Amino acid sequence: MEQTKLFTKEQYQAIKAAWAERKNHDATDHIIYNALRGLPLDRGFTPIGETNHNKIRSNEEDRWHGFNVARRYAPHRFGTMKNGMLALFEQDKIKERWGVVPPQEIRDLLKEIPRHG
Repeated sequence: MEQTKLFTKEQYQAIKAAWAERKNHDATDHIIYNALRGLPLDRGFTPIGETNHNKIRSNEEDRWHGFNVARRYAPHRFGTMKNGMLALFEQDKIKERWGVVPPQEIRDLLKEIPRHG
């Protein structure tokens, strides 16, 4: 997925500016930001090292635990859909947070993020 197909140059710059303006980002935000920029969704995530047995055990034996947990929350960051449409007040909140209201392709992509590992 290339961002140039989904966003104009101004929209892309708005996405980057909105990201830079907010200082606190969680793992789910990183997945969405990658999707908006057309990058691999797992960019910036690394698996837990194979030799760190205690950390692997405490993360449900899942080396990609951080990514796998965050991916579950990504579709819900864009509000509640009613009859396939976002409520207008939610669109304003989303645009303020991300710089744009993501197109349906992005929202569909976030619903289908496969597990790592």
